[in-house]
Amino acid sequence: MKRRLEIEISEDLYIKLKEQSKKENSTVEEYIAYKIKETENYKYQLDTLKKTAVYGLQNLLYKLKTIDTTPDKKTYKNVKITSLVSYKNPLSKTLSEVVDAFKEQQDFNKESFYLLTDENKVVGYIGIDFHEEPMPYGVYGFIYVFNLSKSYHKKDVLTGIIRFLDNLLKEKRVYNLDIASNSSNLSQEQLKQLGFLELSEVYKGKVKIKNNILKDSSLKEHKIQNIKMEDLDIKTLNQYISAARIFPMTYLYDRAIGKKKIIKIEKFIYNEPQRTVFILKELIDLNDKKLYRYVILMEPISIYDKEILEEVYSDLIKYISKQEENTNIALEFPVEIKEYLGKYMEHTAFKKIFWYRKVIS
Repeated sequence: MKRRLEIEISEDLYIKLKEQSKKENSTVEEYIAYKIKETENYKYQLDTLKKTAVYGLQNLLYKLKTIDTTPDKKTYKNVKITSLVSYKNPLSKTLSEVVDAFKEQQDFNKESFYLLTDENKVVGYIGIDFHEEPMPYGVYGFIYVFNLSKSYHKKDVLTGIIRFLDNLLKEKRVYNLDIASNSSNLSQEQLKQLGFLELSEVYKGKVKIKNNILKDSSLKEHKIQNIKMEDLDIKTLNQYISAARIFPMTYLYDRAIGKKKIIKIEKFIYNEPQRTVFILKELIDLNDKKLYRYVILMEPISIYDKEILEEVYSDLIKYISKQEENTNIALEFPVEIKEYLGKYMEHTAFKKIFWYRKVIS
């Protein structure tokens, strides 16, 4: 049912509305309706972000109250933590290869890579670096590797190691300690017992886009702008975060700018509401096969909106179908849109990756 509404406005305001509606190729009435809808959508996104933040804080407070902080150093005394730069003994061939691999992947700091030893035996190692991103992630220390022999997976040993990292971060005035499930051999239950809370859950792996996608009228298409790599301004990307997080944004920028592994960047431009999404494309090796991998970067407030996520991934699917002959790709996506994406792609091989955070008090 349509209802008629008459309002009285000044001549100046009417002229401005007419000019703006002309730019949008619409009538004054349509333009006013569009702006009202846009405002409502923004409020909805903001409310969603607020609810997510409040829920997260409530969980954090609960965990901080229930974490067992009773010191138990009996077994921890047998495991010594030494930075690589201070370790004097020669490294084994295997450990040397591990260190060399990390040196190639990202900025490597010997002082922030620690060996876990029992007497003269190396029983594990930990690497940590520091990042600053838009909220909700902010400033945090990231454990990019935590590998410990299974026989040392005891509560007092693990608690002692995490206590060491807590103190390390406090010295740097950093109060968030993050870790991803694919960077550690600790179980989900062990991480939760150590005070880590789950922040996100995504799927990662190989997918195949189904045939005849281009005939699906429900997949909309928006304005696409190609960005030359030499024109890429990293300061622009710093305002965005990945729609499906599996590692810190700094690692992505390092590949895009430093090691130049990103081979193409597209910008998707939306009008209702106005927003911009970046699509990064890179060529990777997955199980000895060359595949294109696509990464979606969005404004932080949009990653909590399921409808926006579905729309953006739909655009990406249609874009790939038009651009690529081989529609087998590597992709990450949030778990909440798995069922939706199942209409358009088949998951040939994938795994879940969890992102955890411990708030240091």
